[in-house]
Amino acid sequence: MTLRVDKLSLEEKYKFNDDDIIYTLPGDPIPLARVRFGKHRTWDSQKKLKVTSEITLLAQHGNRPKYTGPLRIIMLFEFTIPPSRARKIKPGMPHAVKPDLDNLVKYICDVSQLVLFDNDSRVSEIVCKKVYSEQPRTEFVIQKLEQHEEI
Repeated sequence: MTLRVDKLSLEEKYKFNDDDIIYTLPGDPIPLARVRFGKHRTWDSQKKLKVTSEITLLAQHGNRPKYTGPLRIIMLFEFTIPPSRARKIKPGMPHAVKPDLDNLVKYICDVSQLVLFDNDSRVSEIVCKKVYSEQPRTEFVIQKLEQHEEI
């Protein structure tokens, strides 16, 4: 199984198994927002959004056991092509504007925690890319790493 962009380079570098699940969150990728501070309280402005994403991932994961041990996550963030730039931007071209890639990764790790694995500290390797697409979404694969595997 592979993600849509750079199929050959991903297949050459990473071994995809038939039991690898491609998790998909539809719509433009979501960056992690900072916790908000107010008068005498703090709150998470993305709480409802995170619950929706967690339910989507839980439905895709089914009744499989949670991932354990060291993990690799391969992520592809696909953004809508702006109508004003549709002539210049083609699907698969790099998305080099906000949101920042690290905040996108943090959101996926945050919503995956407790749904797909017990702690995001289990993630030992991350491969990620953000591109333009006609069908905006976030796709990712979680792979279990062997203790002796080298990068």
